[in-house]
Amino acid sequence: MTKVLVIEDEAAIRANIADILELEGFEVLEAANGALGLQMAKKLLPDLILCDVMMPEMDGYEVVKAIRNHPETSTIPLIFLTARASKADYRQGMVSGSDDYLTKPFTASELIEAVDSQLAKQAAIAEKHHLEIKQLEVGLNRAFCYDKTTGLANQFLLRDQFRQVLATSNSSQEIAAILCIQLHHFERLIATLEPSLFDRLLQLLAERLKSNLGSNDTIARVKENQFISILAGHESREEVAQTAQNILNFLTQPFEIAGQRIYLSVSIGISRYPQNGIQIETLVKNAEISANAIFQREINSYRFYTDEIRARLLEQLLMENELRTAWENGNFQVFYQPQVNTHTRKIIGSEALLRCLHPQKGLLPPARFISQAEETGLIVPIGEWVTRTACRQAQAWQVQGYSDFRIAVNLSPRQFNQPNLGEAMKQLLEETGISPESLELEITESCVMEDLSTAIPTLKSFKDQGIRVALDDFGTGYSSLSYLKKIPLDTLKIDRAFISDIQSDLQNREIVKNIIQMAHGLGLKTLAEGMEVEAEMDCLRQLQCDELQGYLFSRPIPGQEFENFLKTWKG
Repeated sequence: MTKVLVIEDEAAIRANIADILELEGFEVLEAANGALGLQMAKKLLPDLILCDVMMPEMDGYEVVKAIRNHPETSTIPLIFLTARASKADYRQGMVSGSDDYLTKPFTASELIEAVDSQLAKQAAIAEKHHLEIKQLEVGLNRAFCYDKTTGLANQFLLRDQFRQVLATSNSSQEIAAILCIQLHHFERLIATLEPSLFDRLLQLLAERLKSNLGSNDTIARVKENQFISILAGHESREEVAQTAQNILNFLTQPFEIAGQRIYLSVSIGISRYPQNGIQIETLVKNAEISANAIFQREINSYRFYTDEIRARLLEQLLMENELRTAWENGNFQVFYQPQVNTHTRKIIGSEALLRCLHPQKGLLPPARFISQAEETGLIVPIGEWVTRTACRQAQAWQVQGYSDFRIAVNLSPRQFNQPNLGEAMKQLLEETGISPESLELEITESCVMEDLSTAIPTLKSFKDQGIRVALDDFGTGYSSLSYLKKIPLDTLKIDRAFISDIQSDLQNREIVKNIIQMAHGLGLKTLAEGMEVEAEMDCLRQLQCDELQGYLFSRPIPGQEFENFLKTWKG
């Protein structure tokens, strides 16, 4: 029942108002003065207040001011009752906070009309407020459940979608598959594209993803570079594989944005319900493990989750922990392998090679730990340490009389992509005292070709200082004359795969011959890696290869042992 509080000091008028309102079905509360009325208003919270203006001790203006200043009564509609009907009185009442004004004497119909009008307004305000709250709830839920940029579901809504898929399954044997769609080189896209273009790329990507899914399938963006799709229904392994391949086909097609062609690198990991888990969190994690198990050379492919993949991941995590411990304990060593002039057989330098001394497994070659060092970022401080150690060692050997001695150091992709690397190398040379021409930095083809626009200025900064640059493992990657002409180099290191049995393998011999001729045509020296027998050396000498490196001369050895090797070398 609607409650109306009547604050009126004249008992007859108060009773008359109460009678009229009660006949209309209202519950009436009565207060004989302003102080009592204010107290009742705060305690009983009526739906409407009728208040006389002229009352002793506390008049109506004071009452309404106190009501409007109280948080629980501030919005209660209030009608003033007064015998004073001037415009000034009316204005003062409205300014004080009243909602309407009834001039005494008033009829029953005027009273009911005023009360109904204010209650109707209050109901309309309450309804509007309710709608506003609903809109806020919708907006909040959307912000909580949907990705702002793409409009796709996020990780929170993904759980509900998975529950719905299971709830609508007609059979316990019905299969659902989880696809983890991972984008690679994401940081480079962020750094390269303007924010608006980057957002547009994500929106187009989301559209392509949705276009490859069925009506019952779902897609969510759960991380910046990761999307999760739930494939619902009777999905056989072949059907899931086909869907994954279709997604790859679409996502690897170029995106046209503001006149630019943008290519994405993608890997897709797949887990299946219930074989690989029954909780969405487990299934997503296993799909993510599968996506991460796709190596760099396999990008733009998909892989199903297996227990072997998890076991290999755990082994990698163990290796990462051991790697950090080895770095903290100083268990890394630099070994040196000689590089020899083909024609004079004089040692002209050595390559610095990293080794790790494992407490149980012994001395580990780079192949056992370098990829983990690259992924964890440890390769950066380790690489700096190797370069500094090798430069100091080379400087010491030069002081001992090996004045033309050159040290070659490998740069990993993560090292090479550091900003201001040229300046860092300049400081390192000053610190170690070695001359720039005594240092040769080795990089791989894939490292250079990943982003030529960035690689060329970095290589030029080396060359401007006088540092030599060698392209390592040449012949296994792009091997394109067009890009070789663009980048500043000194040496091509021919991969060992072409050197083995070169004296009898005519195909390898022809490949190496062409590489040497091409290099010389570009003004570059050549160095053959992995040479093990005299016959290989004789063949390379005939082909005019400039420098040699391999077990024929020496395996990689520690610094002190290499120093003894230098003293006893007779060529």
